Amino acid sequence: MKINNKTKKLLSITTFILVAGVFLAMPASTVYAVPAETNEDMELDDPGLLPDDFLYGIEKGLDEVHKSVVDGEDRVKLGLEIAERRASEANRMAEQGKNEYADRSADEYVREINDTVERSENLGDENIDEHVSNVTTKHLLILENVSDRVPEQAQSAIQKAMNASEQGRERALNALGEKNPGKAAEKRFEFADNRMERAQEKANLSDVESTINMTKSFEGEMEKVNNLVENARTRDMNISQLEEKIAEKAQKHLTTLEELNETVPEEAREGIQKAMEASTKGLSGALENIRNRDPGKADEIEKGMPDFVRDRIENFEPGPPQANFIYPDSEPIEIPSNVEERMQNNIPWESTFEAYTTQDSRSDVEDWYTNKMDEEGWTLTFEDDDYNTIFWTADDETKAFGIVLVEEDVAADEFEVNEENTVFILVEKIL
Repeated sequence: MKINNKTKKLLSITTFILVAGVFLAMPASTVYAVPAETNEDMELDDPGLLPDDFLYGIEKGLDEVHKSVVDGEDRVKLGLEIAERRASEANRMAEQGKNEYADRSADEYVREINDTVERSENLGDENIDEHVSNVTTKHLLILENVSDRVPEQAQSAIQKAMNASEQGRERALNALGEKNPGKAAEKRFEFADNRMERAQEKANLSDVESTINMTKSFEGEMEKVNNLVENARTRDMNISQLEEKIAEKAQKHLTTLEELNETVPEEAREGIQKAMEASTKGLSGALENIRNRDPGKADEIEKGMPDFVRDRIENFEPGPPQANFIYPDSEPIEIPSNVEERMQNNIPWESTFEAYTTQDSRSDVEDWYTNKMDEEGWTLTFEDDDYNTIFWTADDETKAFGIVLVEEDVAADEFEVNEENTVFILVEKIL
């Protein structure tokens, strides 16, 4: 029988009403059922009906009906399930060259993820934060693989979905880090490990740009891991298993980075060196804490290290606060013992202090830091002209960075420098 468009529309509406009626008649236990965690399965769910199917409206309608009758944790899990189907639809439509449908599904994925992450933040539940971070990480990793194979004209839709999953992941992990920095560090380290695998994969394909991007992503993730680990230690959290995992895998990361450093173009090497510094910092801290607990275990780990990794650990010294935030043409100077003692004994927040001097004016230094921190995306948190002090907070809220511009007469008396020189103190605080 031939069905015309009018009949199709009527059939769609009638079917929706019938199915919705049956759905709403279900007992509450059925309505509230949500799928189990599927993070282990690195495949997107089957999308079911696709946007180019005239029956697709039924699926979307029932999604909205279902969302209207659940709340709390179940609503978050349902939102993630629906978002995954939208991502799967975008993928299928992109593969079929139906870019308009792919864009539409990607837009709906973005809306669903943003709404779901906001709901999870409002719940303030550690387990929900972890679940959202798991699922959005899964989406991001799968979409990256999808992006590698879809036609160029479909890239914008997939990239749109990738950006939303990445932002959702960051928000969920930031929320988790506030409640349980050890767990957040574990999640971030797993992702850092993936970034290193991807960097190696892209290097093998001679894809220099992607290799650089993956290396930069690894560095950023490891910096966050290191900050979260420090936070967990200050809270006396047991992160011994994570430290052993870092000690084991960081050696492999450094070996991979060393190999990449020898093969990539010159412009990529600075990023690789930064990634190696971040990895060395994590390995050094983990090994030190393992040694404090179990010297024999630490000796065993060190014994199996490649020589160049062992050399890096032995020569590793934690750098000054945010080395890339040091004012150009400045030189480090020693903080006088009486000044350092006053800071350490009277400031109730454990922080790192470094002093520098430059022949440039105080206003030059202040302007440079104001612009630099704005460029890096840090948020101005505190500014006091009376005390010449400014503080910023990182976008992930895991650390704070400050500068104190020392008055000329104090600089001359306390730091014994020429009055024409500017002295400033940099402060770094792990939150």
